[in-house]
Amino acid sequence: MLRYAVFLIFIIVGFLLSQHRKLYPIVAVVYGIALFYYTFLSRMELATTTEAVVATSTPVQQHWWVNAAYEIFRMKTSSYREAFILNIMLFVPMGYLVHTKHTCRTILICSAVSICIEILQEVTGFGMFDWNDWIANSIGAVIGVVMVRMYRSSKAG
Repeated sequence: MLRYAVFLIFIIVGFLLSQHRKLYPIVAVVYGIALFYYTFLSRMELATTTEAVVATSTPVQQHWWVNAAYEIFRMKTSSYREAFILNIMLFVPMGYLVHTKHTCRTILICSAVSICIEILQEVTGFGMFDWNDWIANSIGAVIGVVMVRMYRSSKAG
């Protein structure tokens, strides 16, 4: 649950900061680093039910912040639904950072980036090609585009 809250905060803060011309490059670089980390360095693998039970039932004797950081930065999950939701959230910033005047073009660009990531994961061995990831990423990009559209229409009206 902590991971969803942190992702959501970063999505919203990143969106608001990206609307300022001077801060846009910073948001883009931070997002690029996060995207690289989550798609290549931290693998989103589906844990077996046994692993998930052991991981949640084993007491950890660490500081609370170590456990919180682990929860945010790990990408191992025991649920396809959770993996799908996290992939959606991962690509929302792509939708608002790549946003062009043409919504369809933006969505096609984001989908192409997602396909390239999936292919690179398969080729490099840092993951595997998964159509569900591509679908989730594309949905996330659409949400990002909708955010920009709604924000700009509220500013204009």
